[in-house]
This record gives sequence, C-alpha cells and structure tokens, in this order.
Amino acid sequence: TLLGIRIAAQILNPAAGEFLNIHGVVTTAIHLCLTVNVAWICFVLIDKFFEYILFPLAEASETIDVQLLYLGRKTAKVGVSVIGCIFMLKAFGQDPAAVLAGLGIGGLAVSFAARDAISPFISGLALYATRPFRIRDYVRVDTEGDEMVEGIVEDIGLSITQLRKRDGTLLMIPNNHLTASVVHNRTVNKRTQEEIPLNLHMETEPAKRDQAIGLFLRLATQIEGVRNAEISFTAYGNESISLVLTYWVDDPRRLNEIRTRILLEIDVHLREIGVHLAVPTVAHSFTGKPPEIETLAKEAVNLRSDLVDA
Repeated sequence: TLLGIRIAAQILNPAAGEFLNIHGVVTTAIHLCLTVNVAWICFVLIDKFFEYILFPLAEASETIDVQLLYLGRKTAKVGVSVIGCIFMLKAFGQDPAAVLAGLGIGGLAVSFAARDAISPFISGLALYATRPFRIRDYVRVDTEGDEMVEGIVEDIGLSITQLRKRDGTLLMIPNNHLTASVVHNRTVNKRTQEEIPLNLHMETEPAKRDQAIGLFLRLATQIEGVRNAEISFTAYGNESISLVLTYWVDDPRRLNEIRTRILLEIDVHLREIGVHLAVPTVAHSFTGKPPEIETLAKEAVNLRSDLVDA
C-alpha cells in the first residue's frame, strides 16, 4: 500500500507543499518498513542457519564449541540490529556518525551512573573469555548461606545464565553472581559425575558388606548410559560405615531417572541378602537450668490434677 502511494505521488509530482510533505512521509515510512522487514528476515535466516547447520555439526564434532556458536548467533543479530538502526537514521535524514558520537559521550555518563546494571554484562564477557562451564554442563553454584543450586546450563547470555534444575525449573542467575561465587562444574568430556551416599550398619558381617559393595557396583554399571562406577569409603559413623557410590552419566538430563532406579534396585536386592542401610538419626538436645525444668514439671502435674478434679 505504501509503495503504491509513493508511486502515485511520484507520477502526480505535485507542486503544493502539503503534497510534498505527504510524499516525504510516505518515503520515510517505506524505508522504515523495508528496514524492519529485512532485519526480521535476517534474524530468521540466522536462527535457521545455526539451528539446522552449525549446531548439528557441533553435536557431531568434538572440535566445535557450542558456546561460541551461541555467542556468534547473538553477535550476528546485534550486527543486523546496528545496521538496521543506521538505515533508520538515514531515513529520518540524520547523520549516523554524529548520532553515534553523541551516544558515545552520553553513554559514558550513563554507564558510570548505572554501573550496577552494567556489571552483569561485563561478567558475561568474563564468562565467555574464561569459560568455566559450557552449554549442557551440569554445575553447582553457591548461593547466600550454605544453600547451593544446581542444574544443566541451557544458555549463557551477556547478562544472565539459565540453569535447568532437576525438577524442570528454569533458573535465571545474573552473571556477576556467577563470577563472584564458587561454581562446581561436574561435567568432564560431556559426561556428568553423580554421587550417592550409602551407609551400612556397623554390625554388618564383612562377607555381606563385601557382597553389598559388589551389588552397588553391579547395579550401577548395568544401566545404559552409566560409566566408571566406583565405591569409596568416606568415614566411620557412630553406628555405620559411610560409603559413596560415584558414577558418570552420558546425558545429564537422566540424572534423576538413573539415581531413582539405582536406589530402588539397591533396596530390593539388599533385602534379598539380608542387609539394611543405616538410616541417619538426628539427636535433639534440650538445654535449660534444672530449676526451670523442675518448675515446668510441677506445673504439668498441677494442671493434670486440676483436670482430674474437674
């Protein structure tokens, strides 16, 4: 429609000023629409090129870094956006060089005032440079206090990193938090390490204990996608022997499935050989002065007497 109006305006070639203004507005609108459409087409082509060509090549090759491909796709889109903005400025009759120079001077003041908001972007560049983890790695991140969050890295952006937890929840973690925290990367050569703590009763006979340890290893290694299972002794408890079953999983998305399957199989087979896992117990300590405890006891007795009399 806009193109037809412009052609009609050129054919009529009006001399009146108001028609010339309409002609200029239509021309500017056409330039803007063409710029937006071309930019949108470029975005679609970039996504399809990476999704159907480069990402499959990265899956089949050990030398192509998927993380760099994600960065390359974002960089290409940013480049298209910058070029589109330049064409839009020209459509409005503005000099792009002068506008960019003004933005550069003003950007220094804005960046100083909003340094807290810019910090995640700087941290994102640091993550891309150091690469402590990559896309599809399984990581644990320290949070405030002693709590930790863990999950599969789905995306590393310039400001935030996305982690997919085991329950399917998607976490958005600012990059400046990641660079300031301790990050445990449990993925090596595209395999993720998993640990299951197991406690055997101290009274378990040595023969049955060895049989149980062999059972742990056999149950883990017979599951498809599990490799390099091993048992390690960690410590003696009050009434138990602490062991850790460690194994490597090819696909971190199956961590929950494999862990549940191993634990269920362990429970069934241990019952068959007459071995039981030691369940951790929690000791509660009550502190207080003896007179206070004695007073509470007397009040309880008096209350009971009142209820009986009633």
